[in-house]
Amino acid sequence: MYTKLCDKLVVTTAGSPEFSFAVPMDGNALQLEVTVISVVAGATLSLEVQGTNDLQNYFSILGPVAGLTVGYKGDAAVKATGVAYQYVRVKWTSVGVGGAVVLAAGINTSQL
Repeated sequence: MYTKLCDKLVVTTAGSPEFSFAVPMDGNALQLEVTVISVVAGATLSLEVQGTNDLQNYFSILGPVAGLTVGYKGDAAVKATGVAYQYVRVKWTSVGVGGAVVLAAGINTSQL
């Protein structure tokens, strides 16, 4: 099942990380699709996929995947199998000094 996570989300280096809403897992595998639209002041994007069963305690499933710049990312670096959680979310962090990253993202979940 495909779920759109964000469209034109701005993540700044001055603020704390941004989190997506929790997405129900439709199986045990996922693939994240991220498009970095714009980078301001040389910032880069770091992301981490987290899982939970109770919507309160999140644990890292994938990542952090660091150094993402302008362009599309949908390869093996943002895929995970054997996911044993009922819900997942994505944590985005902008890395750099005084910069920001604008992005769009979605997630595919399936049973393998």
